[in-house]
Amino acid sequence: MALTLLETAKKEIQRSKELGYAGQDQEYAALNNDIENLEKQLKGNGDTMSVFSRLKEKLSAFVHRQSRAQSSSFKR
Repeated sequence: MALTLLETAKKEIQRSKELGYAGQDQEYAALNNDIENLEKQLKGNGDTMSVFSRLKEKLSAFVHRQSRAQSSSFKR
């Protein structure tokens, strides 16, 4: 199940990039790398709790920042 959710996250990141939500933002590449590293750890049965927590924090901050940027562009 976790691998399926990670695959969905990768697709959603790619989708948002294609839709123009800060497509050149370097954070896209960093998030994809974090997801790929987590996938490798899951397949290797390593400890993933701390990695999941960090990824969750990064994704939350990224989404929040993107929604703020989108919201401020609508106000102009």
